[in-house]
Amino acid sequence: MTATLPEGFPAAVCEGDQLAGLAELERIALLQAERSLSYSPRPSAPRAWRVPRRAARRGAAMLMLLAAAALALYGAPGPAGAQDVRTWGKPFCGTNAWTWIETDPRLVAHDSAGSCVEVPDPRKAQLVVTQAPGNGSFPNIGSGFGVGGDSCPSYADRKAGLCLRYPARVAGNWDPVASVKGWLAPGYEGNFAFDTWFSASPRSTSFQSRCSTVLSKADTEIMVWLAHPGDWQPRSPYGYYTTRVDGRMWHVMEWETTNHCPSGEGWRLVIYTAPRVTGGTVSVHNLKLNDFWGDSIRRGFLRDDEWLDAIDLGWEMDWGGTGNAVEGYTLRAGRR
Repeated sequence: MTATLPEGFPAAVCEGDQLAGLAELERIALLQAERSLSYSPRPSAPRAWRVPRRAARRGAAMLMLLAAAALALYGAPGPAGAQDVRTWGKPFCGTNAWTWIETDPRLVAHDSAGSCVEVPDPRKAQLVVTQAPGNGSFPNIGSGFGVGGDSCPSYADRKAGLCLRYPARVAGNWDPVASVKGWLAPGYEGNFAFDTWFSASPRSTSFQSRCSTVLSKADTEIMVWLAHPGDWQPRSPYGYYTTRVDGRMWHVMEWETTNHCPSGEGWRLVIYTAPRVTGGTVSVHNLKLNDFWGDSIRRGFLRDDEWLDAIDLGWEMDWGGTGNAVEGYTLRAGRR
């Protein structure tokens, strides 16, 4: 857990292949755009060209139908009010509707209610907490589907294989491998963790659809706590197990949580906690997240026919946390 990362290790590397459905709308727009697959932080502007009014009306109607189909398939990109602040190098503060910004070109930094964060450089996977209210907020760097939409910036990036593939079936996924260098400020109480989300269907990638009255139809959330200074040890109704993953010992707990769900609904929560509880530098290298998911499958907490929707890295902050930082982060595919 304290292995040192190479000096100046690169920003996140994203690999994967085309995801159909919602991206079809972008494909139609990009047919009118310049045919370039090179990445720019913002999509290229479409060319100006004239079409007959009747054809334009037919095109608009088709786009409306495709949009409706895409929303039915994947859900809206985020709740009303979620916004891209597009402000790098200075703090931005979250609300209950969340705010977000691109960090490394194919990852997204999210803020959470009451806290403020800064992304120093959009070309690097970095995040700094500049204000921490200590209310359980979860500022994070996200990959995949989350509040604010898909972390892949364009259909062109996805078609070129530059983005990680979501949703991905647990059986035969792209074997996520992560390296992290982070800092936990003195006096901080909370955790520093991966938060991964799975759904029963590839058509259900929205955070808002995670709850169900039937647990097998609800989302599964698997957290990996790299450190948890001053944080309470979660208590499962069934206690905890001790397991070895990636050559280290972990405590693992599982239960149904109903946090922010309608009455009678919930989802499955699994937490792997590392022995480390102190602050300071937290560093991991080439951590294979599939090893944790495989352990959950063996214990009956996760099914191999579920779908991976998102991988987030951040802090659940109970007290303090100003100065917490992700100094470097890579998330890559171990296989295609």
